[in-house]
This record gives sequence, structure tokens and C-alpha cells, in this order.
Amino acid sequence: MNRQQIKELVPLALIVVALIYTTIVVSTTTRALTFQHWLGYGLTALVLGTFFVSRTLSKIILSVTVILGVLNVVAFTPTIWIVGGGITLNAFNHRDSIVLFPGLSKPDLRLSKAILSLDKQGWSVASKLMKKVVVVNSDPVEKITLPKEQVSEICSEIETQWLYLVMARAVFRADFPEKDNYESPEFYQRHEIVFSIKLPEKKSKNFLLAAKGIKLWLNQNYVIRLYGTLEKYRILYSGRKAYGNKVMILLYELRPKIGAHSAGCPPSDKEGRKHLIKATKLTNELFKRDREFLPGDVKHYDLPLDSVLQPMKDQAIEFVRSLEAK
Repeated sequence: MNRQQIKELVPLALIVVALIYTTIVVSTTTRALTFQHWLGYGLTALVLGTFFVSRTLSKIILSVTVILGVLNVVAFTPTIWIVGGGITLNAFNHRDSIVLFPGLSKPDLRLSKAILSLDKQGWSVASKLMKKVVVVNSDPVEKITLPKEQVSEICSEIETQWLYLVMARAVFRADFPEKDNYESPEFYQRHEIVFSIKLPEKKSKNFLLAAKGIKLWLNQNYVIRLYGTLEKYRILYSGRKAYGNKVMILLYELRPKIGAHSAGCPPSDKEGRKHLIKATKLTNELFKRDREFLPGDVKHYDLPLDSVLQPMKDQAIEFVRSLEAK
């Protein structure tokens, strides 16, 4: 058996390993085999049986098995992913779907053949075909419009959430807890929210620990709330995908990185830094500030009320109002 023949056996070996793993999982847990699994076992057995009779026939059956596996007609692993046939695989974000192989066609058969050959030319053909066959967000994104009453309701909710934040930060101002006696700064007084605060002279360890992060936590919470309000009506999804609105794109970058899907801590890995730099560039582009932050120098997501969150809120409301049906 030469090297090329060994390469051709790799897909079959992977399927056999997957089925062995499935057998172990099923025999040691409460999971049960489905019809797709039994069909996978049967086709694999047929491939193995014909391998010693006719290599060509075995290769054809294996090719069909691979395609049926991609289309979710047969299953090899304990967990079945719903893929292909016009059905979406929601593996990343519930709005960003991937559709694989909407139907059997010549590209599909050529792709299967390329995968089975497993030589340099085969991988090259497979890569090109995957770019053609794999369709990301294949359904056209709708440019939504909203009735006037709904627009008013959404804008009112955004403003109310903003006032919640302003009231909370009127207590926990930027230099909290450096001073024991203070009033809310001018920014909050312009919103007609004023507190006179007297802090205890002796501050416990828990007090100081909470005081260190409470301001950023409140700002992050507002971004997450704003995202939720907009996403509820599909405004954020349509805004960034159909309208290309940069505030919606910024919110999409911020939400999972500031507490919705993480601890909200400064990013330490390369991928986290990439998102931080992108968000910083968008922030500099969208909001006129006294000082721009150099993307390479930032350590955490910059979310001050006056120069980022307020203009973000105002531009979000402006975009929502632009969606009012005429």
C-alpha cells in the first residue's frame, strides 16, 4: 500500500474513530442512538466490506457517506449538529448563521472527491469550493422599519435606562471614594440629579474593594442594557448588517467583552486585544472628544459618561428614529 492509498484511508479512519467514540458514550451514558447513527454505522460497514473487493466502489460509497454526513442525513458523533439542506448551524451567534451545502450539486461531488484525494491539489480544490458552497448569512438582511408608536416606546426606554445610570453615577462619581464629603458634579446637576454624600471615615476592606470597580461596572451595565433594548426589536442586527450603522457595530463589539459573556476585565489575550483596538478606533471615529485614545495604548474599554456613553445613547436614538415607517 503506497502513501497515496494511505492518505485516502484517512477520512474512513476518522469516521471509524468517531463511531467508536459514539459507541463508548452511548454505552456509558443515557444517550441513545438515532436512525442517523445506525445509518452511519451501516454505511461505514459497507465501505469497509467493499474495500477488500473493489477500492473504487468503496471510495464512491465513502464519498457518498461524507456528503450525507455533511447534510446531517447520517451521524457519526454523539451530538448531532443540524447542518445543510437549507438548515442553519447556530454555532457562533444566534443571529449569525452558517448554511452549508443547500443541496447536492456538482460542486458538492467535486468537493467530496477533493477531500478524499487528500493531496495538495485536492485540498486546493476543496478550499476553493468551500468558499463557493459555504454561505454565511445567506438570507438577505432586512432593512427594518418601525411604527411611530414603537419608535417612541424604544426611545423612551433608552432615555429611562440612561437616567438610571446618571442617578447611580451621581453618587459614585469619577473620583469615588477619594473624598468623604461631596456633591454630585456639574454633569449630573445638568440632568437635575444632585446628591450630597458623606462617606464613613473608616472604610472596610469590602467597601474599598467594591468602590474600586463600581463605576466601570455601572457603565458596562448600561451598554448591555442598551444592546438588549435594541436587539429586542432586531434594530441592532439590521442596523449593523443592512444599514452599516457604526454605533450598532460598536455595541456589537462591546457587549460580549464588557460583561455579557465575560467578567468585564481588561483583555489579556491576542483576540481580546483585537476587539479592544477595533472598539477604540470606532469610539474615536464616532465621538468627538478632547483627547483621542491611541488604539495601541489602551488597556481597557473606555466608557466615560460624557464623551462616550451619552453620545452613543444620542446616536442610537437618532438611528431608531430614522427607522420610523413613512
